[in-house]
Amino acid sequence: LKAQACLFLFVCQIPVLITGKMAYVDIAWPGGLVLLSIVSFTSGTAPIARRAMVCVPLFLHGLRMFLGALMLFGKMTKFKYVFSEDLPRYQYAKQKWIDKKMPSGLWWLKCQHDTMQQGFANSCVLSAPILLSVWFNDPNLHAVEIMGLLMWGTAWYFENVADLSKQRFLRRCRAEKDPKIRKENKTAVLGYGKWSTKSYWMWTKCRHPNYFCEWMGWIGFVVIGIPPLLSMDLNLKFGYAFLYFAVVRFFYDCLVHWTGAGPAEFYSVKKRPLYRAYQKSTRCFFPFEMPFVNHHRVANFPSV
Repeated sequence: LKAQACLFLFVCQIPVLITGKMAYVDIAWPGGLVLLSIVSFTSGTAPIARRAMVCVPLFLHGLRMFLGALMLFGKMTKFKYVFSEDLPRYQYAKQKWIDKKMPSGLWWLKCQHDTMQQGFANSCVLSAPILLSVWFNDPNLHAVEIMGLLMWGTAWYFENVADLSKQRFLRRCRAEKDPKIRKENKTAVLGYGKWSTKSYWMWTKCRHPNYFCEWMGWIGFVVIGIPPLLSMDLNLKFGYAFLYFAVVRFFYDCLVHWTGAGPAEFYSVKKRPLYRAYQKSTRCFFPFEMPFVNHHRVANFPSV
């Protein structure tokens, strides 16, 4: 936890304070997962098979996002990592702050608050099932742990499928030679109209299949952590059960409202007129119908 705190301080908090840009948290957050996986594996007392079962997926999970952020931001900034403007999702957060009549002079403090929240999530909430697992000394692997690992693996695979199909869509739009079609492609909507083919099937099921798979991956980690949770004393069991619930709920709110679907769709609606029709016809987050869940199947989400 001390190592994660140092990482966030130097990679995120200080650069955010100096520049006023929150994008650095997108490097520090997955970097914290990589660090958590390494420290947990080397310091845990559980059998090596259990430590590997939880730490190797966590390492891959964090490394994918960490390297992706380094490369993306490197290309954006000519590898100087000095941003001329913040990422759209953080511009959206600033606009919401201003819309709520909050003092613009306090935005720097809000930046520190929001990035510290993500650091807290890494070290105290998301780490709960990981830390319980790497110190769970039962010599036998449980079927529930295997099921959680399979859930994570399936979610991670399909998250990559969704991201790769999105990159393929962007490449095809840019590679179009016909000037008329090229102009149409600038406002094309992945998963809607002519882009709702089998090649992009995940984007026809919901508007953010990559976010849904990211969420399911974390549910996989929670499932892996169920056997060590059930072995604890009653008082500790309730406390950690609350943290497990917080993992599921925190990530859902984050991926739908805070830094995920909401900010992305706020700008997509402005850039792509057809996106409103896509919103009305396609679920936002879940790729299947869920009872008692608002699928935000309405035009102009999240403004409505």
